Amino acid sequence: MSAAPSQAANPASVNLGNAASFAVLAKTYITTGASSTINGDIGAGAAITTGATSTHRGSIYAGAAITTGAGNTIDGNLFAGAAITNGAGTEISGSQKTGQPAVSPSFSSAMTSLDSAFSDATNRTATVIDSELGGKTLTSGVYSATSAAYITLTGVLTLDAANDPNAVFIIRSTGYLVAAASSSVALINGAQAKNVFWVTGGYMSIGANAKLAGNIMSADYVTLGANAEVQGRIFSRAGYVLFGTSGPQYSFGLSGIGTTTSTSAVIAAFSPTFSSSTPTSVGFTFSITNYDGSYTWSGTATNGGIVTINSSGLVTVTGVLPNTSSTATIIATKTGAPTGSKTLSGTSLASGLFAELTPTFSSSTPTSDGFTFSIPNYDGSYTWSGTATNGGIVTINSSGLGRVTGLAPNTSSIATIIATKTGAPTGSKTLSGTSLASGLFAELTPTFSSSTPTSDGFTFSIPNYDGSYTWSGTATNGGIVTINSSGLVTVTGVLQNTSSTATIIATKTGAPTGSKTLSGTSLTAGSGTHFPTSDGFTFNIPNYDGSYTWSGTATNGGIVTINSSGLVRVTGLARGTSSTVTITSTRTGFPTASQTLSGASTALAQQKITVGSFKGYVALYAMGYEGQRLSAKIGNDWVIVPVIPASLNDVYRWVEPVGFGVDCVVRIFIDRVLVKTVNLTTK
Repeated sequence: MSAAPSQAANPASVNLGNAASFAVLAKTYITTGASSTINGDIGAGAAITTGATSTHRGSIYAGAAITTGAGNTIDGNLFAGAAITNGAGTEISGSQKTGQPAVSPSFSSAMTSLDSAFSDATNRTATVIDSELGGKTLTSGVYSATSAAYITLTGVLTLDAANDPNAVFIIRSTGYLVAAASSSVALINGAQAKNVFWVTGGYMSIGANAKLAGNIMSADYVTLGANAEVQGRIFSRAGYVLFGTSGPQYSFGLSGIGTTTSTSAVIAAFSPTFSSSTPTSVGFTFSITNYDGSYTWSGTATNGGIVTINSSGLVTVTGVLPNTSSTATIIATKTGAPTGSKTLSGTSLASGLFAELTPTFSSSTPTSDGFTFSIPNYDGSYTWSGTATNGGIVTINSSGLGRVTGLAPNTSSIATIIATKTGAPTGSKTLSGTSLASGLFAELTPTFSSSTPTSDGFTFSIPNYDGSYTWSGTATNGGIVTINSSGLVTVTGVLQNTSSTATIIATKTGAPTGSKTLSGTSLTAGSGTHFPTSDGFTFNIPNYDGSYTWSGTATNGGIVTINSSGLVRVTGLARGTSSTVTITSTRTGFPTASQTLSGASTALAQQKITVGSFKGYVALYAMGYEGQRLSAKIGNDWVIVPVIPASLNDVYRWVEPVGFGVDCVVRIFIDRVLVKTVNLTTK
């Protein structure tokens, strides 16, 4: 059950100034992921490296070198403080300027605007909320974490604009902000990513497959896991931005904000088309004839109308007074595309009036004394009745099933079904059917759902189950069939990974025997996708059964443990080492089954040393040196870390206070070998 929306006053938006054209902006370096699309400019005080087969709709500004991956498409200009190296097949529509003596004015002014925007968002009065955002619904407002000084997102955070397209959401943390793997932000009722701001006093980490919306303004670094996606901007005031790998369907930034040199890369807005409107007592309905489920749909309506849109594109406007017109605005949004919208006007019925309801019918099914049929457009707010010729008696139940009884054998009858409601015209329609010949009942041929495998068989349901029939079944390969009183069929006794064909039989006195077959296969002792760790990997056994004994072995020195819920953990591997795990299940009276799965521990990131300064501190970043000795001489002072510990994304950070405006030489040693010397003036 989701939490009720938190309420707060709608704040003014945060002015991003000259940073507004940037999708990614960082004080130090930026490394983007392969196969992603970035809508907007990219700017960094140091080097910029782009992933292979990426699309960039904006210009790139680097204080150092620019290295583009193979197969990039860049609709913009390149400005570099050092060399520009383009991968094979990269296409650039704009100019390329290398070896510039200073950072681009576009980058400098953007960073200045970012500082101002960060200060504005940080100093606003906020509503204090819990540090965990998952499962919450927030309306427009400024929110900050509790005294825990950090924010986490596990699951779904819903941002509800209450049909105000200008609703602003500011969510901030004095410390870090971590979005767990597969977490997401849902924008509803007109909420827009451009009006959402995430503000952190520390770093921000976005897990694999997470989908965030809004503008990230982080004081420190920002990292993204594999296939993470941000519908909005990513800014780091004092650190770096590091992307994970992603597929071509993942995009970042906001469409149209970048400094491009052509218009060919802009995706056209999606323009909805509508059917004519149908009035109701409280509004009207209509269909979106070109509805596309890959877009996010929302709407507003004048004169108090409330818009809902279902998964098939049916729009319902409610809350309108009788005989009142309302104009509905329907909005279609999608990451990487401009917002599309269109309006349609309709008028509610006059006071006390409802629409006429003309029944629709399924085909009739004969019975021994009449026939049955269903009413697909049954509406419980109407009163239903019926008459039938040749002595037939009509009954209609609360789910719209019509039954004609009282007919002699082999007799035809015409049923007239009537729907009435106060204030609405009477609707009616006729249907003909014939009862069975004397002494006969209809043959019932079962229909089936798809089968669901289990550890020793499979299950399925009988949608047309009728309790007046006697049901039984057999199954091949040792299967045992049971059928409960609601039509659920369970096949058991089948060996793992074994197919079986079930024959289901329906009998009744006076009716031909009906039967039908369905095949299914039991599960195999197996496992799912693995998740790497620093010393191995984990995975789940989807068909884990506690009545079996489970064990496992792993190559390359891996140690296997399996807990009581089927979670397998492989440990003892060196970094970047693969291992093949064999999982075995045993049970008395059953054959032993086993299956293998290969995985690998996480490899250390490519080794890199970065030195920077902020607020009078010197910051050292060591990537990919876990387990090695770090020593650094900062001016005349030494910093020694005997063993670099494991850290997020393999980036270890050391911050040393020096003071503002201090000229110093920083020498960095790994395992007592000098690897980098940097001259800087602290900021």
